[in-house]
Amino acid sequence: MIWQREASEDHSNNFLNYRDWQAQSTSFTELSIYRRDSFSLSRDGAPESLMGALASANFFTAAGIPPLLGRTFNADEDSPGGARVVVLGHALWQRRFGGDPHVMGRTLILNAIPHRVIGVMPAILGLPRAAELWVPIGPYTTNETWQDRGNNPGLYCLGRIKPGTSVEQARAEMFGISERLGAQYPREIGRTRTVVTPVLDNAVGSYRSGLWTLAGAAALTLAIACANVAGLQLARGVTRGREFAIRAALGSSRRRLVRQLLAESLLLSLLGGLGGVLLASWSLDAIRLLAPASVSRFQQLELNPMVLGFAIAVSIASGILFGLWPALRASQPDLRTALQSGGYAGTSGRSVGRARQWLVTAQVTVTIALLTGAGLLLASLGRMQREQLGFDTNNILTFRLELPVSEYDGNPARVSQLFDNLKRDLTALPGVRSVASNFAPPLRGAWQSGFYVEGQPEPSPAARPSMELSFIDSDYLRTAGIPLLRGRTFDDREKFEDVRGIVIDQSFADRHFPGVDPLGKRIVLGDGWSKNPDLQKATVVGVVPTLKLYGYAEQPRLVQAYLARRQIGLLETTFLIKADGNLSALVAPIREAVSRLDPNLPVSDVRTMDEIVNATFVSARLYSTLLGLFAGLAVLLAAL
Repeated sequence: MIWQREASEDHSNNFLNYRDWQAQSTSFTELSIYRRDSFSLSRDGAPESLMGALASANFFTAAGIPPLLGRTFNADEDSPGGARVVVLGHALWQRRFGGDPHVMGRTLILNAIPHRVIGVMPAILGLPRAAELWVPIGPYTTNETWQDRGNNPGLYCLGRIKPGTSVEQARAEMFGISERLGAQYPREIGRTRTVVTPVLDNAVGSYRSGLWTLAGAAALTLAIACANVAGLQLARGVTRGREFAIRAALGSSRRRLVRQLLAESLLLSLLGGLGGVLLASWSLDAIRLLAPASVSRFQQLELNPMVLGFAIAVSIASGILFGLWPALRASQPDLRTALQSGGYAGTSGRSVGRARQWLVTAQVTVTIALLTGAGLLLASLGRMQREQLGFDTNNILTFRLELPVSEYDGNPARVSQLFDNLKRDLTALPGVRSVASNFAPPLRGAWQSGFYVEGQPEPSPAARPSMELSFIDSDYLRTAGIPLLRGRTFDDREKFEDVRGIVIDQSFADRHFPGVDPLGKRIVLGDGWSKNPDLQKATVVGVVPTLKLYGYAEQPRLVQAYLARRQIGLLETTFLIKADGNLSALVAPIREAVSRLDPNLPVSDVRTMDEIVNATFVSARLYSTLLGLFAGLAVLLAAL
């Protein structure tokens, strides 16, 4: 993965930069781009929203995954004016076409445009996450904003490094290219540098520390179990002292005794390993249920030959390591004492007792360590759940609505009218207290934009600070329970392509207007907001608290601000409905209300705000639950 990094933040890529990377780099066999996007599929009169991607023709080659059926798009199709074709994901192929092997040539109506099916990809392709189809990116690259080097239209770059070239070499080359481009275009990308990251690190890097914690807990639990077995074998050796003494007296060598006892230990450990594999197989569904649904690698957990081989190897190693010591002890019987007493006696018996005491002490120590770790994780999870995010999450249902470009682009009045009419109809539903909309509500990402304060020296586009920007309507703050600290929110005075107001958060005010009242001050927005210089500026009309936009564990990284949705004309927004009673009962009336206004509009991503919030600490819940299970097993083993 190749990213653009600015001020320690990794961002999506600029299209013109990508073209320069292609022309100048020699470390990659393929450099491809893709963009996560949603599509409206017209299906039997009922529209369906699908998550998919715009992708370059060499994306599939860079991913190294050939199609399951048919082919992927070629360079002609991946060009402005190219034929409209689509490659299906495995899940969509099964759901929409029943796995029909003769699907090639069929037509899908995506965003009101016919697309011809040319191929099907296997389920293993998970880029971008949850994508169900891929269409050529070429026809979209003529967009005016894509030709602006200071704009990053959500493009991600996937490269395949040449054989014999290391990641470090590729990283160094891309850094050098970015240095040259920064010198060539100082205003647009002067401080921007590229970052090269292995795909695996990008996919699971944030989960690695938690997985190592669980691996450590598993190893400690195994050690406790093995110590327990070793102690039991020592005790068993005491009771078998007479047997071993007789064997020795009859000429059995120590080596033969050790071999017999190790065979018994290995048989025991292999039977335990088999039981563990069966238990692991039965528990896979539970682990998938606890794991983050958004991470496909968690959902693809399976017992494969590598896992089974590892389990066998661990079982054998455990049997040898923790069976050898008891075997060596038991293979040195005091013949006279053992034959007289029927077991170990004297110094040997006392030393075995001390050894068992040491094993018990070690087990209790490790158990306490595991319990402490599990307790700390549970306490952290509890603090996360009690922490305030800055907005209300109770009794709020959300859904996303995206208007097709082919019908609504370039007609902001029609867009605003449809959203206003839908808001009116939703407000009239029984039990609904208020309805609002926001392009990027909390916990669902935000739009980042550069800016600077009017009256201060104008920095270059590459040197401008960034803000998390949301586009809201007049009722958003009230519906989301966000208090207004100063000033006002938006109302019907805000018109499209009119003088803009902006609501900022407290951290924005503290950082950029220290010691002064920010109301009435003007902020100059980043390039591309309007060709009218007056509309590039926004006057501060209100101040609200700083929110935790990305969940409990994330501290706010950028300042936050809000513009009026009706002044921007975006085709996508998320509605928030605050209501009494059963929120799920509103889903059908919502779909009916949308269908009355436009039967081709799909309603997608319907979730309560509580569900969205809970998803932010699903990883912490997974780790704390599994670590708690390991600690519970450790307590049980130590007690035994």
